[in-house]
Amino acid sequence: MKKFFHTMHKCSNIYYYDVFTKKIGKGNSAAVVENFFSNEKNNMLSFAEKINKPATIFIFPSKTKEAIAKVHFFSPKMELDVCGHGSLAVSKRLFQGVDEKVITIETNNGLLDIERKESSIFQLVLPKKEENYSRISMKSVFSMLGISNDNFIHKHLPWGISSAGVPLFMFPLVSKEILDSIIPDFQAISEWSNKENLGGIYIYTSSERQDFFYSRCFNPRFNPKGEDIATGAAAGALGLLYQKETKSSNDIIISQGVGCENNPEIIVSLDPSNNYVKVGGSVIINNLGMQLTPPPTTYSV
Repeated sequence: MKKFFHTMHKCSNIYYYDVFTKKIGKGNSAAVVENFFSNEKNNMLSFAEKINKPATIFIFPSKTKEAIAKVHFFSPKMELDVCGHGSLAVSKRLFQGVDEKVITIETNNGLLDIERKESSIFQLVLPKKEENYSRISMKSVFSMLGISNDNFIHKHLPWGISSAGVPLFMFPLVSKEILDSIIPDFQAISEWSNKENLGGIYIYTSSERQDFFYSRCFNPRFNPKGEDIATGAAAGALGLLYQKETKSSNDIIISQGVGCENNPEIIVSLDPSNNYVKVGGSVIINNLGMQLTPPPTTYSV
């Protein structure tokens, strides 16, 4: 496999992408950084804070023969072990000049495979991650979501904790109208997520189509804004939970966000063994394109 070549230049290359969309300015945005002057985590975090995108991904050479590159994912608040939309964004860059249909990246969560389906459509293979958790208090969940009783819960969809790298509490609601109306208590969710060691709460509901779902993801523990625009790892976790309960092996599509117009759409391919899930969608260069930036003098070396 062709390896990523890295040099620590005085200027870094920054590529901006929109993920899970075909329209510029929609979907979930990410910045991919090449030739960063330092591999110190505090420097990368400071840079990610200044970029202020939902995900900033730094590319370095990998010491493993299987991987094309080593990548580090950062939100503006902290480093992330895995990031679904960030993995797809970085794959758009790494696939340039590569003939292979599949590349492997090295992450803090291990090796991840990414498949190129078309020129702008990529699919990330996320392995199932077994997690052991104490019983979740539904009363606490109701309070954090502003729900008064269990009449808001969809009785025929699965709920519980699921993980494709980031564990989240999956909570099915009875309708799209209810899903859109939820006003979460982000402070309470952040404190609860830290206590339970979870990524947050993922609410979802069904549609008239059996393979189509609507969702929202509340993860203030990682995201300063409290709610994600589109969350690949969470969509993968829902796919694992849904396959486990229904035994379905058909692809599902998840539209994330309030309303319906121009929402990001995430394609989730289910595996009958329930050992992994594939999460994919479109990746496009957004209107910021590529920029060069010098390292600030305030960074440590």
